[in-house]
Amino acid sequence: MKRTLIALALVATTVTACQKKEDAGPPGATDAAVAKAPAIAADAAAAGDAQESAAPRTRSADVLPVRPDHRSLSLDLPSLAYAFDFSLEAPASTIPEMMRRHEQMCLDSGPSQCQVLGSDLKSEGRDEATGKLELRATQAWVRMFRPTLDADAREAGGELRTAGTDTEDLTQSVADTDAALKSKIAVRDRLRDMLKRPGKLDDVMEVSAQLERVQAEIDAAQSSLTQLNTRVEAARVTVAYESIAPIAPDSAFKPFKGASGAFVRTFMGVLAGLAWFAAIALPFVIIFGPVVWLIASRRKKVVAAE
Repeated sequence: MKRTLIALALVATTVTACQKKEDAGPPGATDAAVAKAPAIAADAAAAGDAQESAAPRTRSADVLPVRPDHRSLSLDLPSLAYAFDFSLEAPASTIPEMMRRHEQMCLDSGPSQCQVLGSDLKSEGRDEATGKLELRATQAWVRMFRPTLDADAREAGGELRTAGTDTEDLTQSVADTDAALKSKIAVRDRLRDMLKRPGKLDDVMEVSAQLERVQAEIDAAQSSLTQLNTRVEAARVTVAYESIAPIAPDSAFKPFKGASGAFVRTFMGVLAGLAWFAAIALPFVIIFGPVVWLIASRRKKVVAAE
């Protein structure tokens, strides 16, 4: 059918062209072209019908659906909780300042990006120091913080020894908690509708008790879901600081100094014990001493008289 329409359009175009050329050519040529036009149209129509009849017809059921572009497919991303562990070594004298600077970086970023969960610093003498910093931060902040750790450790004369990442899949927990929460909310709504209806006092009290119980379960489920989402959105970051063992921590007299300190501590400890004993025994001596002395004196007099 389409070929027939195309042929008719060509014939109409030919006739129009012939009419435009009527003044340039003899009248007989124009009449001949017009006379041949119906024959051309008939032949073209016949050819088009023949091709349409010869071509196999495609049923709508045989047409395969067009597959969508793979880029338009949206996959549900898993809910992963990340934990980053870092360990660095540096001279003992640089660890307190480095740890304070890293903690301040977290505080300056704001609670929406980083939060300080814990901080612990221990120093033993001038050559030993250990620290631990626990943070809760977004992954973007952690990606910014990791190069800073490496750079600070190298600048202080140390190095970043370990950097590990652990993940926990919370997808099922989040889905289960969310489904349970929606179910409990639906039950709560039905209980509220029941309270709006007139009924006996006992029934109203029972529905009210069930409503309070369901509301408590809803609050607990919402709290659990919030904690899970927080673990997914913000990763736990642990930074361990350890001092580098010096080649010569002190002079050769360090053992003697240690022994001298131990002697002084022991001697003073014994004196303190004697002082405690004297403080406890002195009241008994003051009170019971004269009584004992009198009894002993009488016994001596009796023995001398005999």
